Amino acid sequence: GTTLRPSTSAATVVWAAGAMLSSVTDLLRWEAALYGGEILSSDSLAQLLTFGEAGYGPGTRYQRLAGWDGYGHGGSLRGFNAGMYRMPEAGVDVIAMTNRGDLTVDMTLLIADLVKASVGRKPGTGPAATPVPVP
Repeated sequence: GTTLRPSTSAATVVWAAGAMLSSVTDLLRWEAALYGGEILSSDSLAQLLTFGEAGYGPGTRYQRLAGWDGYGHGGSLRGFNAGMYRMPEAGVDVIAMTNRGDLTVDMTLLIADLVKASVGRKPGTGPAATPVPVP
């Protein structure tokens, strides 16, 4: 009846899904290489960025954040929540990670707020912002 995910339950059911050790800077480098064409062929990248009716593609989802079209992905396990999204028109990449273990943290809303703070303008106005990695 609460939003708290108990830490006593076994997280081993996800096997290696949560066995990543990284920083926001590492993920920003990964995102730039992935969506920048350094990892995938142009055909594979086009497939990655082709979204179905529900806005979901092969491992990437379309997301409208703070009025900007973007793509990326998020996820969570017990005690962890993360999201990584790119808004090309805005010139912004946002990555957020938290070790909150409850379901009250909506990473999509948090990332939308970070997009607003980063861009500082409404969609369709002014030049695109320059992405700046945050250590």
